[in-house]
Amino acid sequence: MTTDQIASDRTPDVIRLNPQAHLGVGSILGESSSILVQYFLPILAIVFVPDFLLYWASNELTIYIYDVEMDYTWLSGSGALVAVGLAFLMGFVVFFVETALLVQLAYDAKLKHPMQLGQYFKVLITNLLPVVLLGIVVLLLIIPAVLALIIGSWWVQAVFAVVVPAIVIERCGFGALKRSVELTRGFRWPIVGAMLLATIFSNFLDKVANAVSDLALEHGNALLESIAYAAISSIGYAFLGILTALIYARLREIKEGVSVDQIAEVFD
Repeated sequence: MTTDQIASDRTPDVIRLNPQAHLGVGSILGESSSILVQYFLPILAIVFVPDFLLYWASNELTIYIYDVEMDYTWLSGSGALVAVGLAFLMGFVVFFVETALLVQLAYDAKLKHPMQLGQYFKVLITNLLPVVLLGIVVLLLIIPAVLALIIGSWWVQAVFAVVVPAIVIERCGFGALKRSVELTRGFRWPIVGAMLLATIFSNFLDKVANAVSDLALEHGNALLESIAYAAISSIGYAFLGILTALIYARLREIKEGVSVDQIAEVFD
């Protein structure tokens, strides 16, 4: 069976919602934690390098700005907002890219299949354009909700929570936005709950990462500081990526009766 046939067979025009079904937030969080622990090293290999490069580049830019005697008044006011906004955009896009890899790993882990890092990157490269562009679109949709009401931003994130799996698993391309809207309908508040708990865990790791990296910086080792921060904080982002994969799998199971092994046929 070809990839296109699988995507076509598994993407009905009308998605039937089982009103008796529950997302099972506790079960999904528990399984995400189990996958993270069992496959820690390959997961860290996926998320560490991009997170380290982003953090290291940010640090180097900050040092350059403060050390070089130049006029950086553009960094004040609107210029500062633009700089912060671009940095946040880059981080969000990197998270989408990492999630595209982690989604595939999570399915192999769930099915006890061997890791296929080369295949994961092949699928990512094939779908890189929609992953990056839709990551930007989702961010632009979240920002107005953040400005209007914090809880609204969580709901918008839940609406588009499975955009990346729809791209790399079903090959929906730019139709992944619509696909995510369809799949998450009726389950958005449980998804908010799962994402909120995962984010609390991620923020905790970020605080630990800051404390450890500050200690390294006190000893005058800027490179070690960047490595320490990226290594610890990236674990939280990895957990969110795995969670995304399992939420998607559960939604497919509830709404379409598609099992995990059927979803994973796309990798064969």
